[in-house]
Amino acid sequence: MNMKMTVRKKLLAGFGLVYVLIALLVGFSYYEISTLDRTYTDVIDKRVTKLVNAKELEVLIRREVGSMRGYLLTGDETSRKNFEKAHGEYKKISEKLAAELTREETKQLLAELDLLEQQFYELGQKTFDLKAQNKPEQYIALVTTTGRDLTTQFDEKVNQLVALQQREMKEANDDASASAAAVQRLIIIVGLLTAAAGATVSYYISRSLSRPLLALSEAAKRIAAGDLTDGRRSASPLRLSKWRKTCAKCSKKWRKTPSKSPLRRRSWQRAPNRRARRPSKSP
Repeated sequence: MNMKMTVRKKLLAGFGLVYVLIALLVGFSYYEISTLDRTYTDVIDKRVTKLVNAKELEVLIRREVGSMRGYLLTGDETSRKNFEKAHGEYKKISEKLAAELTREETKQLLAELDLLEQQFYELGQKTFDLKAQNKPEQYIALVTTTGRDLTTQFDEKVNQLVALQQREMKEANDDASASAAAVQRLIIIVGLLTAAAGATVSYYISRSLSRPLLALSEAAKRIAAGDLTDGRRSASPLRLSKWRKTCAKCSKKWRKTPSKSPLRRRSWQRAPNRRARRPSKSP
């Protein structure tokens, strides 16, 4: 029973250690993959969103330019409403983008864009007033001079902002790729260490379990060959001589034992042939 408990404990300890190593590997892999997922989420949700918003600012300012020109050419109130609508959407997206920006360089560019857009909006209001006063020469002069300069400056600034956002996104993507490669290497290393530890534990358990069986097999072979020693030391002539003397003493005591003793009767019953050969006593 003690041997069974020992074997059971060894098996439980070995497999338990292997399970613990596997659990550590799974937990480590889950943590690293979660970190990598958060990195890619940041790249997709934040970096891409900021880039899209920067592009949207460019679209809105061009919509303002088109709406202003459409109103000046046709006098359609829908173009003027579109101008006001584009200005309001620009303000919302600019505020949202300002809350997401972290670098001072991009914040400065956005502030310059907002200033240019506000100047263009005020220019549009002046041209609308001149249109209402029927002064085409003056509002055409404003559009071709000040308006053109503002749109040119706005295009330059917005292109710089978009380029900065693209560079930030590329840097974040490179960092995420480097993190993914590092996670892959770490998982491989930890997996190899876990496999090595599991192999070591398995080897130790198999060796500890097979050692008594091998010793028993060797002992059986020695007994079959007539070797009654314990396998560690050979029987010396002196030990054999003592063993013979002990056997001789036991034999003498046996012969001197009375015939009426239970031991003698039991041995006599086991040898009926000897009793048959003894001569019977005369009455």
